[in-house]
Amino acid sequence: EAQKAEQAKQKTENMRKIGMGFHNFVSHNKVLPPTRSHFVNGKLNLSWRVHLLRYNGGGDLYKLFRHDEPWDSEYNKHLIPLMPAYYRTPNSKVDEGKTNLQVVSGEHCLFKGSGSVGLTEVTDELGQTVMLVEVPDRLAVEWTRPDDWEFTSEAAIKDLFGFHPDGFFALFA
Repeated sequence: EAQKAEQAKQKTENMRKIGMGFHNFVSHNKVLPPTRSHFVNGKLNLSWRVHLLRYNGGGDLYKLFRHDEPWDSEYNKHLIPLMPAYYRTPNSKVDEGKTNLQVVSGEHCLFKGSGSVGLTEVTDELGQTVMLVEVPDRLAVEWTRPDDWEFTSEAAIKDLFGFHPDGFFALFA
């Protein structure tokens, strides 16, 4: 029970740090980071997680990436093991460099798949708008890969249950 409480505390702190990174990004850029809009030689560029590094204490790691290369270029792949601890879910069993933390993408979401959205464009209340979820291990991805959980319908939410039988962790805008 104490271990579960400590894991929940760590998850909350990780999400807080990521949330602050999003808000710092928006304050500086006036929009949320894009998720799938940047291509290099026909391949997807780096994830929003990499772009957030400059805004949540990972500026030195951010500078190591080659931003003119895809996330899985020979060079950028070598940086996957350097994933910051706040992108890791404490009770996850995924391989090194994979994350369970993904933004919610889809037609009626903050992250629509292409382009960037400003928080002022959100028509729902920010406190009721989910921007990030913790997915089960089977849906985890490399943290540099621009791949996230897609909301397709209310029924898709059941895919998020995995770590907790009665719910999942989420970060609201």
